[in-house]
Amino acid sequence: MDTATLAAYLFTAMKFWSPLTNHAYRENIAITEARYLQIANDVAEQVLDPTEMPLFAGEDGRAQTGIYVLATGSFESGGFRADVQFCESTGGGDSGRSWGLFQDQMDSKDASCLSMRQATHLAIKHIRRSFEDCANLPQEERLAEYASGSCGAGRKASATRVLRAMNYWRDHKPTK
Repeated sequence: MDTATLAAYLFTAMKFWSPLTNHAYRENIAITEARYLQIANDVAEQVLDPTEMPLFAGEDGRAQTGIYVLATGSFESGGFRADVQFCESTGGGDSGRSWGLFQDQMDSKDASCLSMRQATHLAIKHIRRSFEDCANLPQEERLAEYASGSCGAGRKASATRVLRAMNYWRDHKPTK
């Protein structure tokens, strides 16, 4: 799948989870649309980068990785809020410990807010770590560490993120 096709697919998912009108109280819909398009393009470029190891194997593994990352980001950022994306929210999330669209708390604000591609790379890295550290949990709970900092907490938050990604993937397969 090429970048433009994957970006269009991711853009559609973003609008499905958090319609552009959700941000109308803060920004013009045209600006929201441009932001969403840029996010989708940057995420697509990163997951298609041959140096980025996808979360999933197979022909569609990179596209699945993009959906998974953005499903997680849709919850972490309050529905792709601009102030969260641009690290402008007062104090960051989690009492000033989390930054950016994916609310990265493992890396510095500078690393998390450098670029959307960098934020996507870090999100993939931390999602993979959560998968590995929580491997003994049911599949939908393996993001518990990512969502809460430990595999013992955040299981419900994990399930909401994972099921959003899995259900979207199941119901809206991308075209090649």
